[in-house]
Amino acid sequence: MRESSLKDIELKGVTALGLQKCLDIVYGSPTTFDSYAQLFDTIAASTHLQCLRVVAFCERHFLGRLTCQNVHKFLYTARLYGLNDALAHIDRFIVNNLAQIVAHGLLSFLSYDQLLQCLRADSVRMREIDLFTLTWQWINENHHDSDVSRIRHLIQHIRFALISPSDLVRRVQCASKLMTHDPVLKRQIDRALTYHVLPNDPFSLASINRSLCTQKRSSSIHSIASSIQLDDDEYDDKDTTSYTKSESNDLMNINLRAPLKCVLTLGGRQMAQSLLRAECYLIDRILTNKRHHHQHQQQQHQHCTTTLTSDDDSGGGDQRRHLTNLPMSTPMSHMQCVLIDSNFLFVLGGCTTLGATNVAHRYDPRLNKWTQVASMLDKRASFVACSLYSTFFDVNNDIGNDSYSNDCNNDNDNDNDDDDYNFVDCFRNYKRRRQKQYLFAFGGQKRDGTALSTSEKYDINENKWRRMRSMPHERYGHAGCTMDNVAYVSGGVVDNNLFAADDHLLVYLPDTDEWEELRPMSVARAWHAMCAAHGRLYVFGGSYSTPHQHQQHQQQQQQPVLLCEYYAPSEDQWTIVRPMLNLHSEATCFKLNSYIYVVGGQNLQTKRAQTRISRYDYRNDLWETTGHLPPTFGLIGMGCAVLDMPSFVY
Repeated sequence: MRESSLKDIELKGVTALGLQKCLDIVYGSPTTFDSYAQLFDTIAASTHLQCLRVVAFCERHFLGRLTCQNVHKFLYTARLYGLNDALAHIDRFIVNNLAQIVAHGLLSFLSYDQLLQCLRADSVRMREIDLFTLTWQWINENHHDSDVSRIRHLIQHIRFALISPSDLVRRVQCASKLMTHDPVLKRQIDRALTYHVLPNDPFSLASINRSLCTQKRSSSIHSIASSIQLDDDEYDDKDTTSYTKSESNDLMNINLRAPLKCVLTLGGRQMAQSLLRAECYLIDRILTNKRHHHQHQQQQHQHCTTTLTSDDDSGGGDQRRHLTNLPMSTPMSHMQCVLIDSNFLFVLGGCTTLGATNVAHRYDPRLNKWTQVASMLDKRASFVACSLYSTFFDVNNDIGNDSYSNDCNNDNDNDNDDDDYNFVDCFRNYKRRRQKQYLFAFGGQKRDGTALSTSEKYDINENKWRRMRSMPHERYGHAGCTMDNVAYVSGGVVDNNLFAADDHLLVYLPDTDEWEELRPMSVARAWHAMCAAHGRLYVFGGSYSTPHQHQQHQQQQQQPVLLCEYYAPSEDQWTIVRPMLNLHSEATCFKLNSYIYVVGGQNLQTKRAQTRISRYDYRNDLWETTGHLPPTFGLIGMGCAVLDMPSFVY
């Protein structure tokens, strides 16, 4: 090389400072960048000299200085020097911080692809109407208002169903003539308006339930498909929905962007004045408040009754957030709250001032809106409701009718018929089998106070209830939950014997519409809570009855159940776990992250409402009191749900 004989070599396009920093990094000297100029000089030198180790080092420092104010400068530098990893990081940064970037007046610096990526993303923390507004602002600022294909491609990713009807009319349709004249965009807006105005319209219900109608395959079916000759169009692993591709594209996207996992309480009855409530509160701030976390190891070894001398300590101010009221502000308790996979909350039945009701409503957290749906067939309160997937058949010509109601594993019980067993027909039949989510309601208390044994199922798409197989006994005050797509029901008041709690555990199989009896609980209980976690069924609290002499008359007195236990379905066995620190009867429970929370109800020893929130660490078998409800918020029979709320709810 000619340079090998030269005393001085001139490096063009590289500054002395940049070269010095490259040498420091290569030879391991401590290196810092006192200014953006030093950093950019080092990046220029390392990319020019192809020092990949230095480039990676600079990228880390480069991204560490990225802010919403300088994102446009960093974007230019990353493009100039081909920093691909940095470009990918900046794109993610823009998606997660779009609102702040727009607030600093940098919207016009975004490229078409970057804006499109933001509109496609689920992690953007902005209202949908604001996304629509800034999209049109970008179109006007970048002079793309005449490029119809680009406009349509951007606007199609706006989730119009998340925009209120008034904004759809006043701000979306009036943004441009294109919104009302382009057939594709006009159809999207019209369907969003239909969704708002006619929420029980078949198309609206199909959009609500679109992610729920799935076709599930087992590993055995995959092995059958690989071992036999099928046409490519007969076996398509990507075809997992019950809708065709064109139908799926027509359905609205109603998924929230950047949702927050929130805990919502609904209604309940105040013990002090025996008043029903209609308010719905978000209480997750109470659950996460560090001031309320006072776990003490010595309490884990004490008897529960020693911790219950006072239930009205509030531990601070009221940190609830009032979100809404129950429909028509109707006070209610002992209802059932069921969340489906598309994040709609159904509130079923319950006890009003007139007694048990069969009214059902659907809550949409996207717009904080209630919609009345078909009423249940029976008026019921203090019952169990849940959501389960059940098989139905997509009839197509002569395949998929009821004669194919059994799957491949059960079609032939006679081993002698193996020669006649047609795996191809079986697989084609399996392709017609669909799984759709339904709501189920079991048992409960009628308006006259007597118990029910009836069961019913709600079809979300058809907005209809129908009778299912009744439970073996009439019962109310029982608890239930789901696991592995079957429903479990435990305990309760059976056969209208007010003071006789039950210890039975039942399982309901939705595909066969059958009830089975499993190993009973260790103790009988009613008005308890039940939750599934870690492959187990946990039961907490509740009450049972004991004889009590009162003025020469023997009466039954409700006693709290201190024992907690879990059921392992794989072993058909109950196991006793650590007892609760606080007593809860007629409470509600839910699983959040790796804990089970028990909220509300009453303390049967003090005859007062329970305001302490109990948290159970089921992995380590530990209880703690994690917060307190306000003293005036002592409620029994309140509903509770963990659901996704819009990121701007707080």
